[in-house]
Amino acid sequence: MFRHIHEEVDARRTVLATAIALDLVVLGAFVTIKAMADPLIIVVSTTAIAAIAAFEYVYLRKQRDGDPEDTEPTPREH
Repeated sequence: MFRHIHEEVDARRTVLATAIALDLVVLGAFVTIKAMADPLIIVVSTTAIAAIAAFEYVYLRKQRDGDPEDTEPTPREH
């Protein structure tokens, strides 16, 4: 993925790596502070993210396999 982003935006790898690392540091600090103040929000948000990822996985898998249940019916001509 890193290679594709690098090619897509035509940026140097060190700039992208630094930006990603700084994002992780800031996100980690935010999560730590939020967990100390309200741990329930971390549990709820993690559960929601996991549920969304699971639904996307199932949906995309059905789309890839060409499941006929997911296709819209075509209108009948009278």
